[in-house]
Amino acid sequence: MKTTMNKRLSFNLSLVAGAFVLCAGAVFLKISPPVPAALALAFCVILTIGVAGYLVQEFIARPLAEITKNVEIISEGKIPARVKAGTDEIGALGQAVNNLAQKLSKEKSLANLEQSKVDTVLLNMTEGVLVTNKRGDIVLLNPSAQKLFMVGGDYIGKKPIEVVRNNAVQETIEAVIANKEKAPSCQINLFSPEEKVIKVSTSAVLRAEEFEGVVVVFHDITELRRLEKIRQEFVANVSHELRTPVASIKGYAETLLEGALDEKENAREFVKIIHDDSNRLAKLVDDLLDLAKIESGKMKMIFMPIDPKPYIHRAISILENTARQKSIIIKEDYRGETPKIKADEVRFSQVLINLIDNAVKYTPENGMVTVSIYAEDSFVRFDIIDTGIGIEKKDLSRVFERFYRADKARSREAGSTGLGLSIVKHIVQAHGGDVRVESEVNKGSTFSFTIPQA
Repeated sequence: MKTTMNKRLSFNLSLVAGAFVLCAGAVFLKISPPVPAALALAFCVILTIGVAGYLVQEFIARPLAEITKNVEIISEGKIPARVKAGTDEIGALGQAVNNLAQKLSKEKSLANLEQSKVDTVLLNMTEGVLVTNKRGDIVLLNPSAQKLFMVGGDYIGKKPIEVVRNNAVQETIEAVIANKEKAPSCQINLFSPEEKVIKVSTSAVLRAEEFEGVVVVFHDITELRRLEKIRQEFVANVSHELRTPVASIKGYAETLLEGALDEKENAREFVKIIHDDSNRLAKLVDDLLDLAKIESGKMKMIFMPIDPKPYIHRAISILENTARQKSIIIKEDYRGETPKIKADEVRFSQVLINLIDNAVKYTPENGMVTVSIYAEDSFVRFDIIDTGIGIEKKDLSRVFERFYRADKARSREAGSTGLGLSIVKHIVQAHGGDVRVESEVNKGSTFSFTIPQA
């Protein structure tokens, strides 16, 4: 078919050129009879060549040049404008180039879409990602990694050691480049702008089984390590807190069984110690169960509008005898009208008793504990103010942690389990409020919490 089209094009051009020559020769001979026939023939040949050249330029050379230009544009990965395609062989070639350009445009759109997806993932990853080429030069560093290592925009082409400034990371990347395979993960510590623990995972980038570079992922495991440490401390503290009363109960029980039961005075004292330690053990178990229920969300609370004043009166009356033994005065301070709060009656009472009890325990004789209540925005704020021993600044941020005691010796003497303030914090937060503490050594402490108004 292409050969037929080519012959048809050549025949058409020859026919046109021949006709033009005959016409031109006839005209020339008619208007110039004196001119020799040879000269006329030469003129006609030159004219024929000129016309044929024009026709070739117009119908063959120009379309071919346009097609060639488009092919060059395609070879550069760009999308050219469509060429005009006729019905002859050159037109078919132009149509083929147009089809190729259209296919390239679709493929490029798909590639851009996939690249956009990859960029979106990298931009929104919480983990830091670093990618190098086969020589170990950085080619990509996502925003999380830039933030993690406080890096600006000038990182392309640099070695990881220049950006991350960590020998372990550089050595791991070099190991991947040398072995062309995944290297064991490692852990690094960052100290600026804050202390962090980072797990580093590396892998080789392969394309058609050819090594292209290294990808490094940085996982921030600081919180995981902190929680692991808290868990270990929790297990150790629970074991210690349980061991002490159990050992005491066991020891005194054995002493009684060995004959101390016959010594009435000693027997009574030993039984009292066993009773006190049993109560301490029971309170510890109750506190642990309460804390577990609150943290797991399994503690059922019934929120309803209540007037806080009666609950404050009741908490003070429960602790009044203990306060009287130390000549401590507990007073109430109501600033303005006290609105109702939305709270669970039992748990709200537990918060008040825990905080007032703590204030009494850590306030020396002849001291004072004040329970202050007032409206604050859409909340009601409760301040339990004491004139006690106070808390050092280094301990203030940790007093609500489980088993944390600012003064361990005095806490155990006072019968504290170390869980009361942690329970208070979780109950208040479950109500939608907040709890905090201010303190000064030897001057006293103020524990404050808020509960939403009803």
